[in-house]
Amino acid sequence: MQAQIVHIGCWDPLDRNDNTEQSMIRVCRQVHAETCLLPYAVHCFRLYEDLWLKEWITRRLPEQTAAVQRVELWCDDCLTTPLGLLPGLCSLTVYCLCGECCGDDSAQGKIVEETLRHSCVNPDLKIKILEMITLY
Repeated sequence: MQAQIVHIGCWDPLDRNDNTEQSMIRVCRQVHAETCLLPYAVHCFRLYEDLWLKEWITRRLPEQTAAVQRVELWCDDCLTTPLGLLPGLCSLTVYCLCGECCGDDSAQGKIVEETLRHSCVNPDLKIKILEMITLY
């Protein structure tokens, strides 16, 4: 299964993914039992607002949310993101939209990183903070 970015809270009309991988796990009960968590473990979930993450999580089984390993946040107030609801999270990339200097090496970036780290279950979580201005 090839890793993809799954958008939470935003519908991309240009995304023409036919979800053939999702179709494959519906072939039979045995295949489903062995692979149903694979999309959660492999894909990166891109989050645009905290509210969407909470809504998305409420529609998932605990095993599914525990399998999520990679998340990207595009938000202006990422400090309220409920990362504790994703116990298997290993990698977090934050795209800072707040207008302050929040890069990895800035004082504000270190505060953001520390706050996010405390809200997460995994003490070995890798956090990368990028300012949107650095992307252009």
